[in-house]
Amino acid sequence: TTSLAFILYDKDSTTHSLTSDADWLTVPARFARPTAGAHSVDLEVSPNPTASERTAHVTLTSNGVSTVITYVQAAAGAK
Repeated sequence: TTSLAFILYDKDSTTHSLTSDADWLTVPARFARPTAGAHSVDLEVSPNPTASERTAHVTLTSNGVSTVITYVQAAAGAK
């Protein structure tokens, strides 16, 4: 797992979402529509079985404003 911490101030939770564009880094369903307040989310990460690094983008959206967080996972066997 990897963690992501954030605070949402907008109380209109219908405008909030947390998504990932990669199948190897997923947002637990219970955090897909976060409410206002402080959050610490454990994202689920699958091991990289390939010889190449890979990239995922997690997008946090609130009230039409999106922030994209980029995660890069090292290749298998990389230190």
